[in-house]
Amino acid sequence: MRRAFIFLFTVAALIILIGYVSTAIPASDPFGASSESSTFSADGVSQSMIARMKLRHAMLTPERYDVGLFGNSRVLNVSAQDFEHQGCRVFNFAVGGESLRASAALIEKLIDIKKVPRVIVISADHFELQMYNNPFFVSALDRLRNFSSDLMAAFDAGAGLRQIATVAWRAVWTQTLAFQRMFEYAFLQSAISHMFGVTGPGDGATFYLADGSRRTDENIDDEPPLLAPTSAQIPSWQLRHDLERIAAARSHGAEAVVIYESPLHPDSAAYFNQNPSTHATQLRRTFVQTCDDLGITCVTGPPDQMPTRLWSDAAHPPASVLGPHIGDLIAPHQSVCRP
Repeated sequence: MRRAFIFLFTVAALIILIGYVSTAIPASDPFGASSESSTFSADGVSQSMIARMKLRHAMLTPERYDVGLFGNSRVLNVSAQDFEHQGCRVFNFAVGGESLRASAALIEKLIDIKKVPRVIVISADHFELQMYNNPFFVSALDRLRNFSSDLMAAFDAGAGLRQIATVAWRAVWTQTLAFQRMFEYAFLQSAISHMFGVTGPGDGATFYLADGSRRTDENIDDEPPLLAPTSAQIPSWQLRHDLERIAAARSHGAEAVVIYESPLHPDSAAYFNQNPSTHATQLRRTFVQTCDDLGITCVTGPPDQMPTRLWSDAAHPPASVLGPHIGDLIAPHQSVCRP
């Protein structure tokens, strides 16, 4: 019995130690560089760690940002240099691999530390993609709280047993996957390297700018293939619930909230315009109506003059397109910017 106890205690201690090391973020703030054009390598750093680093940066920054960009890799390539911001202090809070749910969670964290940007601009995945995973960067306790909040919203909306079971399964799946990621060699090695100050960019390293954006290569020559239709994955009540979470930022210092549906490559956009799915069409109606009820701005139309080149794939628009589009979205709120 004593040996079994020692074994279990040792395993538990080892798991806690690995969990601490693999989730520890570098002591320095790489987003604190004085120049927006400064870069740093995020080679081997997980997106969950990047999210926590961005939150810490916001906490350490004396003043709130005028404009905060939120979303995932579809807007992560947009820098303050890509649109006319006329003196706005801009930071890109986007986290690769996440969904609108992560944007809601990030905004709630910024509310907690009283650093909500004056203007919030969120890239929501195109509804034909049906991307809506639970956030990975939050703690296990926060995931449990979010699950409880989702259940309450489901009951309030009169959701069926199948949808409730799906929400429960996704919560378990997210927790399981987050646990597995703690033991991924590349991230664990990177975390240990950061702890001992022996980091350096490797081959194919990812580079971030000081304004939170990430540099990515654009496809100059080829046009991406058409996107395939997907099955329904997003309950309307859950979308409404998350929009309500986001809109709560207006009571905590945000002067405007703008959410736009991320555009698709013109070929895929044309296909879905002619063959829209029932679930995407219904969610888009829910999106527009809920935003109108909450007093926030939601945009579903794509930018004008969409190019057919420069797309890394059919769902990732180039910064040269998104930059001016976001500039137009924040133009009515330019007065928040401090010279």
